[in-house]
Amino acid sequence: MRRLAALSVAVLLLGVGACQRASHEILPPGSHVGYYVATDGTSGGDGSTDNPWDMPTALSGAGGAIQPGDTVWVRGGTYFAPFTSSLNGDASASIIVRAYPGERAIIDGKDVPSNGTEIFTVDGSFTVFWGLEIINSATQRTDTRHSGVYLRNAQNVKLVNLIIHDTGMGVFGEPDARNCEIYGSIIYNGGWQTATRSNGHALYMKGDAAGSKIIRNNIMFDMFGLGFHAYADAGTGPIDNMTIEGNIIFNAGTLSDIYTSSNILVGGEDAADNITIQNNYTYFSPGLGSGGARLGYTSTANGGFTFSGNYIVGGAPVVEVRFWNGGTVQGNVIAGTGTLVSFVDASSGYNWTNNTYYRDSTQAAWRFGSTAYSLPAWRTASGLGSGDKGIGTSGTTSIAVIPNSYEQGRANIVVYNWGSLTSAQVNVGGILASGDHYEVRNVQALFGAPVASGTYNGGGTVSIPLDGVTPTAPIGGSPAGPVKTGPEFNAFLLLKTS
Repeated sequence: MRRLAALSVAVLLLGVGACQRASHEILPPGSHVGYYVATDGTSGGDGSTDNPWDMPTALSGAGGAIQPGDTVWVRGGTYFAPFTSSLNGDASASIIVRAYPGERAIIDGKDVPSNGTEIFTVDGSFTVFWGLEIINSATQRTDTRHSGVYLRNAQNVKLVNLIIHDTGMGVFGEPDARNCEIYGSIIYNGGWQTATRSNGHALYMKGDAAGSKIIRNNIMFDMFGLGFHAYADAGTGPIDNMTIEGNIIFNAGTLSDIYTSSNILVGGEDAADNITIQNNYTYFSPGLGSGGARLGYTSTANGGFTFSGNYIVGGAPVVEVRFWNGGTVQGNVIAGTGTLVSFVDASSGYNWTNNTYYRDSTQAAWRFGSTAYSLPAWRTASGLGSGDKGIGTSGTTSIAVIPNSYEQGRANIVVYNWGSLTSAQVNVGGILASGDHYEVRNVQALFGAPVASGTYNGGGTVSIPLDGVTPTAPIGGSPAGPVKTGPEFNAFLLLKTS
């Protein structure tokens, strides 16, 4: 990750991956090659534009008609769950199930029965689910809500650019869901609260030594429960082989008035190992949040991890580390008004270097064991922190632009408005081409009016206002309402439009 600290606005541009790319161009139905699903489709259809299938028929393979390499276009409208996919592509060609460009394909779980069924269950293999919106429009928030996507026995499945809101868990991944990726999705307003606790995490992942899970470039916020949660109960198997990269996670747990939750928690009653957490951006509004990033849980002894290049802002403590065989913690920016670091472990086996703390280094904001220290004293006591520095103030406004590897002209943007700007000039030269029409949406009001739009003139930057927006209220309400994060912090979605 590149930081341009000499500028009045530090702009971070993360590179585009080598994944498949597709435009947002809106064309008449039938213009895109593939099969079709519609709300008025039937099991007796042939999957054409004029004779589409219903959702269950397509997700079961339509009697063998759908083969590896095929695309199934889901037309706009509301489809009432539950649904289960058993589609199987292969290693040379995945099956793609994708919302038709320019149309809003909604899968609604309001009528899902309370028998353990989830809204959208994924079995099968080598399938990409792309651009669908998954919701629960039921208004009750005092009993368990169903997961938006349930990765049950999925193998080599990708969830790409989904919008998941007002469900229970956003995505729940079982240990048997192996080599899966969740990419570019936006998850918010999920969960529920009983008389004794709140629950509902944006992503709840269980691990497995035989496979991996990749969580990349998603936006998660305003949940009843945690943001990203990797966990295992005792005896249920390890939490292994996870990569959490490029995600924007903020104000997890803040819809509940019982307790708040961490934006990131990796650890459980069984051990975690081979965990990579890098280039993520987290935030808690002042006074909210119980932890920015928690690595380790109770006294379980874990394997190894890498925690690098992250911006972790807010929470108490901001970063907590407990009981690993060792790990790398370097190049992070850590900011808050309380305890910045709580390290509960023996320090042998750690490479902890070159982190920046936006806090006065003379304050007792660094804990080693049960004792709080100033940064210099903490480094002496723990033996950690070579090259770490506390700079007292946050300084210049920091911006990250995260290009979408699947859709040209799409990117996530995050702004830490340290400089108290009213607007930001954001470099989108690597995202848009001269003459492209675009819009910028604040994710806290994703379906509201764009906060900026126009035609890109090729000048490198577009102007985005930083006032913030009134957040979209959860369906059915919440004990604590979502908090407007602007102007101090904002997350945006940039889209090229036709």
